[in-house]
Amino acid sequence: TEPAWSPDGTRIAFSSKRDGNYNIFVMDADGGNVRQLTDFPVAELQRGGLVDEPAWSPDGTRIAFVSDYLIYVMDADGRNVQELTDDSMVASSPAWSPDGTRIVFESGFSLFVMDADGSNVKLIKRGATNPEWSPYGNWIMFSWYDNAYNIYVMGYKGYGSARRLTDGIRGLGGRFPMWSPDGSQIVFVNDDQNIAVMDADGANVRQLTVTDYPRWNLYPAWSPVPPPTPGPKATPVSTCELPTPPTPQPVNPEQTGSPSATDTAQAHAQNAAELFEAGNYEDAIADLTRAICLDPQSGKHYYNRGKAHIQLGQFTRAREDYDEAIRLDPQYFDAYYSRGALHHMMGSGSFRLPGLIRAGIRDYDEAIRLNPGDARVYYSRGIARLHLDQYERAIQNFDEVIRLDSENAKAYAMRGYAYDAQGEHERAIQDYDGAIRLNPLFAIAYSNRGVAYANLGQDERAIQDYDEAIRLDPEDAEAYYSRGMAYDRLGQTKQANQDFDEAIRLNPSLKRP
Repeated sequence: TEPAWSPDGTRIAFSSKRDGNYNIFVMDADGGNVRQLTDFPVAELQRGGLVDEPAWSPDGTRIAFVSDYLIYVMDADGRNVQELTDDSMVASSPAWSPDGTRIVFESGFSLFVMDADGSNVKLIKRGATNPEWSPYGNWIMFSWYDNAYNIYVMGYKGYGSARRLTDGIRGLGGRFPMWSPDGSQIVFVNDDQNIAVMDADGANVRQLTVTDYPRWNLYPAWSPVPPPTPGPKATPVSTCELPTPPTPQPVNPEQTGSPSATDTAQAHAQNAAELFEAGNYEDAIADLTRAICLDPQSGKHYYNRGKAHIQLGQFTRAREDYDEAIRLDPQYFDAYYSRGALHHMMGSGSFRLPGLIRAGIRDYDEAIRLNPGDARVYYSRGIARLHLDQYERAIQNFDEVIRLDSENAKAYAMRGYAYDAQGEHERAIQDYDGAIRLNPLFAIAYSNRGVAYANLGQDERAIQDYDEAIRLDPEDAEAYYSRGMAYDRLGQTKQANQDFDEAIRLNPSLKRP
């Protein structure tokens, strides 16, 4: 039971009952070369649990699993078994974060996150089961029983509202959800105990199996790589061969005779632009796909389709389109900048993925080579450097933004943040002064200037800035928390506790100091 593909798609781990007890096994993807990895005798299982639920680490070197409601981790060959949880929890359903540093799991119908060595355990959600981390680390998906099992997603830290993707009332609720490798789809078990697939936003539900009670289907798992196709390679059906709506009028209405393929492609592209502006991204993608079929050498069509995929959260498809746009036009500034922003965003989500952030910086570098006068790219590259804790290099980028655009309040504020992070608090305050001069309503600049004053030991002056930040943005939990810390250092306990209460109300993940 409970199969789990290795990240490279060559092996499958699973639980199997042999010699009187369940244990973890692994086999090649074709079913051969079966090896037993664990050996937990029945006598050692004191709480009635099984040995099951294997989960590969993202790099394929380790496997987490459950034995007797305790979570363990071992090397992929079964060696170096380590217990991560203790008897105080009834743990199950481990799932790794994409960077391999944390594990989310269930205990007592609540979700917890811990570091990969078992330390730093934190409760993130009550009343939930079957957790699964999204491929880019910014979401956690889970099942929740509210008169029927349904699938929800929430931010990885657990605060904020969870969004329901299924509707159990209509027989489309579910359990055991799993993201596709590119994050665009979710496979799950519906209320009828059949396997179903839906888009990542809960739309377009398709049932894949038809099985009647008392039989049922459980534990679907995506293969991480496409399986080889036997026999001659199939030729995919081109989108151009599918039925299409009437061709839009060509861009040049005075043209006589039949429009060329390029003109017709441009008409589809123009129609797609109007659909994009109206927020109809699916139809925009359809029109751009037709444009690509008619004019496959136009990098602009791929670029614009990538932008539409971004709006739908289809990041892998967007990256593929940006790649193709750049292949067709190696001087395509916008494509480099947008691909850099995509890599940067994917790498700076829930957990830092430095490799993706560095890929974003390489794209920003190329965009700057193509257009060294665009302040936006320097600003984005500066933010990426901040995400890598490269403060001096971030400052260099913000310097260039300010040289090109001296009225850019955000650049002053971010340079101030970088100065403060490396201990240059006075210079940070000067930059925050500049940001506030350019934008007197810049709440975050006030809040961060307050932090800089606090770092200089000037808590009363810091409180003045926190006051203004809260006046401008009454929902800023961090400003309340920072002001509470300043009051606490000044011995004003009552005011400090009031601020801590409000900060935690706005952001339940915050804890009292």
